[in-house]
Amino acid sequence: MDSFRVIRAEDASEELCKAISSIDPVAEEYASSVWRSIKAAQMMEDRWQLFEMFCWNYDRYSEGLESYVNDCVMTAVRCAGVEQVFQRTRIDVNCFAVNLISSGVTLTESLRCFMRAEVDEGNPDRQQFENWLEDLFDKGGVYALLAKLRDEAQHGQPLVSLYVDERGRFRACFDLDQLMNPEHFTIKGSFKRLMKDKLNQMDDLDARHHRLSYTWCMERYFIEVMEVVATFYSCSSAYIQEGDKLLYDCIKANPACCGELKDGRKVIWVLDGEVAHPLIGVETPGYEVHTERKGEVENRLENAKRRFNRIVSEAAGPSGQSV
Repeated sequence: MDSFRVIRAEDASEELCKAISSIDPVAEEYASSVWRSIKAAQMMEDRWQLFEMFCWNYDRYSEGLESYVNDCVMTAVRCAGVEQVFQRTRIDVNCFAVNLISSGVTLTESLRCFMRAEVDEGNPDRQQFENWLEDLFDKGGVYALLAKLRDEAQHGQPLVSLYVDERGRFRACFDLDQLMNPEHFTIKGSFKRLMKDKLNQMDDLDARHHRLSYTWCMERYFIEVMEVVATFYSCSSAYIQEGDKLLYDCIKANPACCGELKDGRKVIWVLDGEVAHPLIGVETPGYEVHTERKGEVENRLENAKRRFNRIVSEAAGPSGQSV
């Protein structure tokens, strides 16, 4: 929403209107190149906002709970009495789970839609990205399971079980026995097969119960979605570079179509019927913005992996077993 590079004509400032009136519109034969840049700027900005929303949900989870890999959890909100703490913690773990999972699925699906809409089907970059997503589901790991649980949450099923262990600690988990049998609907198809596979895996390991670690799943889910985002930025780089070339070839061939605002930003515009659509900030190649954001994603991913490794090692006893 509200891309900083693209401004609708009715929202234009007086300065922008003057700049537009002083330069020529993009020649018709180059209009498609500019439209491509306008569309790409809007789509990439929207996906960056979805990425920031996903990170925001992860940060709220990280700040809102005291949580450990052994699934001991407690709300960070001050409450009066043990019962209030328990009830608030149960609400918190469920809200954080649903919000993080939902924002992650929304983000990854928006990236998939971008690649399918903008990159040719036979393009190796698109194939690499789609193969990465398919592998996430085929492996039946955390992303595949939690993405399916999102559908269950949308049907009104809370996802996280909170119980008190023998030492009086609050423990959170994804209880597959309960999730396999929701009260008012029946799970079917690939979701049912995935759940049965998880139950069988636990039985083969002689697990005492069919509970998946809440903290471990949340942390791994964040990492797996971040890996999807990092892969997307790598696989879409060539598309962004190609768009930059088309745009700057247009400006080179039509120098009179490019103006400058007082703050140094350059602007061009294209007609859509009788409506002018300006593209602002063309002095900065889209690839530069893309590369900077790619670096931010990769840094955040590395930090997430270090955090995950640290909390796993802190939860391990002398023999390396989870506490």
